[in-house]
Amino acid sequence: MGTHIFDIDGTIVKYHTNNWIDGAKELIIKLYNEGNQIIFITMRDEIRDKDEIWSVKNTKNIILKELDELGIKYTALYNISSPRIIHDDSQITVDRRHTNQEYDGYSY
Repeated sequence: MGTHIFDIDGTIVKYHTNNWIDGAKELIIKLYNEGNQIIFITMRDEIRDKDEIWSVKNTKNIILKELDELGIKYTALYNISSPRIIHDDSQITVDRRHTNQEYDGYSY
């Protein structure tokens, strides 16, 4: 078990949409059911992106609502700028993904 941190845009949904990348939702469900903690981070901002399809409101009402309905518990952090730098004294595994890369056959 561990903590899995997912960026939203281009990592679990196609960039600037709320359309799941193939395999992403299934992986999140699998990881959660195995006892892992799930954290989402994104640069999506409530004010800057409020009129966009990828607004925080739409993110919550579309992709995150699907996870809510499945009983998946997660933490979501918005307006998180890049680069993301993790300082930790425990093991860190990095999954550097290409934008919109599918999760076909993914294992960690």
